[in-house]
Order: sequence, then C-alpha cells, then structure tokens
Amino acid sequence: MRDKVHIENLQVETAIGPDSWNQINPQQCYLSMEMLTDFSKAAEHDDLTHTLNYAVICREVGKFVGSRTDWGSLGNLSKSVTKFVMSNFPGVDSLKLKLQTRTGHIRSDDISCVIEENRRRDEEINTLRYDLLCISNLKLLTLIGVFPFERLQKQYVTLDLKLPWPKQVVRHATVRSAIERVVEHVEHSKFLTVEALAESVAKIISSDSYFAQYTDFPIDVKVIKLNAITATSGVGVSCVRSVNELRHLKKPLILPDVDEYEFAKEKSEVIPHHGLNVAPSDTWNTAYLAFGSNVGDRLQNIRTAIDLLNQRKTIRVKCMSSLFESEPMYFKDQESFLNGCLKIQTSLSPHELLVCCKEIEYDELKRVKKFDNGPRTIDLDIILFLNGAGEPVMIDDEKLTVPHKRLLERSFVLEPLCELIPPNFVHPLTAEPLIDHLNKLSKKGNDEDRLFNLVPVGSSGSTVNFLKFQNVTEEGIFGSTLGRGSKVATLVMAIVNTTPDSFSDSGELYCDLDKQLSCVKEICSQTLRLHEKLIIDVGGCSTRPNSPQPSEEEELRRVIPTIQAIKSCPDLPSDKVIISVDTYRSNVAQKAINAGASIVNDISGGSFDSSMFSVIAANPNVAYVLSHTRGDIATMAKLTNYEESQNGKLSEYISDKICKTSETATTRIIGRELAERYFAAVNNGVARWQIIMDPGIGFAKNGDQNLQIIRQLPLLKSFSCTWENGEHVSFRNLPWLVGPSRKKFIGKITKEENPSDRDFATGAVITASIGFGADIVRVHNAKDCAKAVKVADALYKQLP
Repeated sequence: MRDKVHIENLQVETAIGPDSWNQINPQQCYLSMEMLTDFSKAAEHDDLTHTLNYAVICREVGKFVGSRTDWGSLGNLSKSVTKFVMSNFPGVDSLKLKLQTRTGHIRSDDISCVIEENRRRDEEINTLRYDLLCISNLKLLTLIGVFPFERLQKQYVTLDLKLPWPKQVVRHATVRSAIERVVEHVEHSKFLTVEALAESVAKIISSDSYFAQYTDFPIDVKVIKLNAITATSGVGVSCVRSVNELRHLKKPLILPDVDEYEFAKEKSEVIPHHGLNVAPSDTWNTAYLAFGSNVGDRLQNIRTAIDLLNQRKTIRVKCMSSLFESEPMYFKDQESFLNGCLKIQTSLSPHELLVCCKEIEYDELKRVKKFDNGPRTIDLDIILFLNGAGEPVMIDDEKLTVPHKRLLERSFVLEPLCELIPPNFVHPLTAEPLIDHLNKLSKKGNDEDRLFNLVPVGSSGSTVNFLKFQNVTEEGIFGSTLGRGSKVATLVMAIVNTTPDSFSDSGELYCDLDKQLSCVKEICSQTLRLHEKLIIDVGGCSTRPNSPQPSEEEELRRVIPTIQAIKSCPDLPSDKVIISVDTYRSNVAQKAINAGASIVNDISGGSFDSSMFSVIAANPNVAYVLSHTRGDIATMAKLTNYEESQNGKLSEYISDKICKTSETATTRIIGRELAERYFAAVNNGVARWQIIMDPGIGFAKNGDQNLQIIRQLPLLKSFSCTWENGEHVSFRNLPWLVGPSRKKFIGKITKEENPSDRDFATGAVITASIGFGADIVRVHNAKDCAKAVKVADALYKQLP
C-alpha cells in the first residue's frame, strides 16, 4: 500500500536573495510537500503513533526556516528543507517539495523550485536526474498572430518555463538572467505563430552558459495567448526540447519590418518568408494563380498567358479551373471579365514568380494599366504559395502579399480556386477551410458575386461562343442538400440519328439528307419558341449494347454531310443552333469539327480511341462530353457489378450530409472511374472549361442503377478525390448532361416495348433529373420534351 501525506502552501517568511525590486528583504514563501509513507497501521488503530504527524512537520520546518535570516536563494532554501525533512522524519519514503515565492521578480508572481527525493532506489521509484526551477505566469507584450488585424498592435502572452536543475549541482540557473533574456527576446520580436515563439524561447534559454554541460536535459516552455479566443481564458501550446536539440535547431525566422526587407534586397540577400522557407531552385514549389481578362478576345488572352507560363523552364502549369464570367468589381463601367485559376509548380520564389507574371502581362500581352481595377488584357495574381514541403508561404511587403489580401472577398477567385484544392484546404491566415469562406460569400447573395460558368462552343468570326451555366449551392431540391442547381435555363440536346439501325426511330433519317434537314428545321421551329439555344446531336453510329459498328468511312459518310447541311442552312439561326457530333472516333470528331460541329459527344470518355483527347486539346473552342461506361459496345451490358472496393490510392471527399449507403456506393464508384477519365483528359491537354460530364445512363448499368444515378446526381456533382501523389480532381461546377431518353429501363417501368412510346415517361425522368441538378438533357422528342424542360425550370430554377 502506498499512502501520501500532504502539506499545501505552508507560509514561511525569510530572505531568499533579491526581491522584485532587487532588494534583500524577507519574502513570503509557500511550501507544499507530498510525502510518500505507509499509514495502514494508523488507519487500523486510529492512532497518530504510526503515521506522519503533519502538524509536527509544519512546526519543525517553520523553526528550521527561521533559524537563518537569509538563505541566499530559493534553490538553497528548497534543498535545505528537503534534506531536513528526509533526515528528521524517517517515515517519509519519498518527498516531492515545491517552494514558491510570489515576489521574486516583478515580471512573474510565481517562481518556484520543485524537488523530488526518496530513500529507495528500486524500480518502484522513478526518480528524475534533475529537479525543476519553474517560472510561471511570466506576462509579456509582443506582436504575434496570423490574422492581419492581430498585426496592428501587440498583445499579451504568458509563459511558463520549467528549467532542469541537476540533483548533484548546488547552483541552479539564475532566475533574473533567464527572465531578462526571455523578455528582451520576446518583446522585441514579431511572430506569426505561438509554436515558433515557444521554440524560440526554449532556444534563447538554452544558450545560457549554465546549460553548456547539460545537453541532454529538457527545457519546457508553455505559451498562452490571453485574448486569442474570447470564449476562453487563453489558448496556446507547449513544447519540451533538450538542450542538445535546441543547439542544432535553426533559429526561427522572425517577421521583418518593411525596412528590413528593403535592406535585405539592397544587399541581394535572401528575404525570409514569415517563418517558412521557399524551396531551393532544384525543388518545386506549388502556386495558385488567378487570371482575368476583359479586353479583346478574352479566352485567347488567357490561353496565350497559359502558353507563356508553360514556356518557362521554371514553371509547369498543372491544371486549370473552369471559366467564369463575372461583373466588374470596384470600377463598374467596363466589360465583363473572364476569370479562373491555375495550379502551377515552380522553382521560382514568390517574388521571382511575381516578376514573371508581370512580364507576361505587360511585355508579352501589352497590358496597359490606366488605373487600379480597370480594364485589362490579362491579369495574373499570385493567390497562394506553398513551399516544396506543401507548407503555406506568407508574405506581406510593399511588393507582394500572399495569400492575396482580397482573396476572401472575391467569389470569382474563390470559386475557381475551390475546384483545384481539396475541400479541407484551409486558408493559412484564418485557419478556416476556403470552401467555408466561399459559402459565406454565396449566402450574401450580392450581384457582384454572381458567376456564370462558360463552356466554349465554336466561334463566329473573332467572337467565341459559349454555353452559359450558373452553378449555385441549393438545398431542398427533392430533399437533397448537395444539389448544385442552376439559375440558367436547362439546355436541350436533340438527337438526330443518321443510322439504319437506330433503336428509337427505326432508321427513318438514314441516307436521306433532305429528310434530315427537314427534321432539324422542325425541331428548331418547335423548340426555339421556348428556349434561347438548342443543341443538335448528330450520330452516325449506334451505341446501344451489342449493336454492330460501322466502319469509320461509313460513319463519316453518314454524319459529315448532315453537319455541313445544318451549318450552311440559311433557315436555321446560327447563333442559336449548336451542332454536336455523337462519336467515339477521333478522326470522325476532327472532320465533324472541320464541318461545323462545336461539341464532341463521346460515350466512351476517351477510352475507345486513345487519340480523342489530342483532337479535343487541339480544338480549344470545342466542348467535350465525357461520359462514363465500361468495356466496349459488345461487353458493357455485362459490366454492371459495382461492388465497393478498398482503394488505397485515393481519398474521397463526401459530404457528411450524404450517408454511405449501398446505393451511394455505386455512384461513388462511378465517380472514381469518371475521375480517372477526367484526369486522363486534362493530362492530355484538354482544358477543364471544355468538359461536360455525363454519368452514362444505360451504359454498363442496369435499370435500378440508372435510377440510382439520377437520384444521386448531387453526389456526383460534388464528388472530389485526391490521389496519393497529391493530384486532386473535383467535379465542382462542371456542367452535367443526362440522357435517359427512351431507354430500356423506362420501358420496363411503363411496360412499353416500343421506344417511341416512352416519350411521355421520358419527360417525367428529365423533369426529375433537372430537379437533381442536370444542366443539359439529351432527348429524342425535342418538341414535347422541351415543354417538360421549361416547366421543370420554372419549378426548380424559378425561371419565368
């Protein structure tokens, strides 16, 4: 049995060296003792004879302390009292003694010595090789904090220091010297983090000559910011470092003043970046750039700037965001902007990268800056910068501020940036996820925060044509909390098959160009009464499962004349009719583009023809529908097993508002497979802003899975994942096409064998799809389905 007797804060008064005013006067001290003993017999007999009598100990210790008028130091008195108790009270097996003074130094109201001593040396007693000199509640005023407002004035911090005192050594570290060294260092320094401050204080203390021979002894530093979080009395950190560790530790970089930056630049020295080093030239940093243009051919300006960045040996453009059109901020009387973000790797420092961006703006693209926030050919801003270790670099000088000081007030920067980063990526200064900052902006509902997502679809002369989407976070659509609906009208894609074996129309338009053109005219006449734009999707190769595939030459004979006829027809409004080609062959896609197609609709997602992505990349004004499927035309119907598998190569980001049920498992697996195809596309030069996603209704999916995908479309639209190599894919803001028209699963539900009888039910499915977030619906009966789309838009998107 191990028992303890406690004496708490026994008051004794004596001189222990200089007081707060450096005078030798008696000081009130507080003595606490924890004595290990065995009082089992005293408890059994209820008799003090067999235990430590704390009253006697208090009296005798008091007499002992009063036997001298000056003990010289707190440490000497502590050691002396310890020796007295252990010598005069044999019932004390071990002793933990704390002797405290509250008047030992004007900066601290709690200086104490903690000593542990014992009689036994067996394994039951864990005796440290050192005692402790403790300096607590050391209150200092310093400049510290990562928030910009924190850097406007100093704030209070408290430090608790525990300094080792070897047991066989009479003298401990000098209290006054330690406090003065720490005060001088902290109050004349500037830090971003308490972590850097704590470690820096430990290093300052360890440099005292007293610790020269005690290199393996630890120094313990605790730092508390008193006013950091108003709902607490303080927040902070503590660290324990050996003297030897601290000697080999680089001194933490301290935030310099502007004049220190200027002095460093004049001497051509390396400028510190707020506590984090930029990677050396043989490694690669990561930077995020925002771009914007509102003068001339905006998209061409952006593409030229990206090409110029890629031409630098010190820069690699890794990925691009979607394209966004935004109204000008600050100065309103100018054209709307095309905006977006880039993720790059660079061996340049932030300031060197800034110089490179300005060269592209002013020297290469001839930007003329008449005033701040005015029109510009191109604007390249450094938004974030991460060093080679992935740590954020923070800069605030007269040349550059990183993170960008206006990042959190600009949706046209935050929105594209959030496409390129994982959802858990936090702002280096606010320590909040950037997606949370974006959501706060979205909730404000300001007109200047309204963005339109643009997808290029060909050009008219020098003007690029775009499909326009406005993705916004919506709640309540069919109970979904992840639905990303659109305040822009849903687009209708009308199917025009030129095949003899079309499952839906029995090949009525095959090899009859007049019939085809007449059909297109009728579709346009009926549909454009309700919609501003219409997509005509021309297909010459049936893609139903197990269907025979024509040769490439035959497919070309079927689709190219049709596309040319539609493109050249004077009765069709060219500004409202967009031509798409439904093909998985790259050569057909290229010839269709030459003939006038502005969209390539590829059911294979580039998996049937490895050259498809190269064709799309070579035609940057053409949109690409990237669809999900498995296998090929002959095997896809058998590949419907979507069992959940453990994939250690990527991390998924799924909202906690969606449960991981068996139904969502299928959709998540489809999301992963689509992410792989997306990644392949962008790695082969396809721009993100060219891509339209398609979950592939009816391809390598059974009826229940088709319904699940439509229900889970919000999950697909919000899906993102990160591979082990750090590459991130997000479907955020990508437009989605859904093509359920006349599919077999609808016929099974309605018991209709004839595909053309399924148009009414198709209208119900596309209405639901729009409610779940579809941006484009692909249909056979455009005339009637266009009406269903119009009603669905009025219901879910609040359009007139």
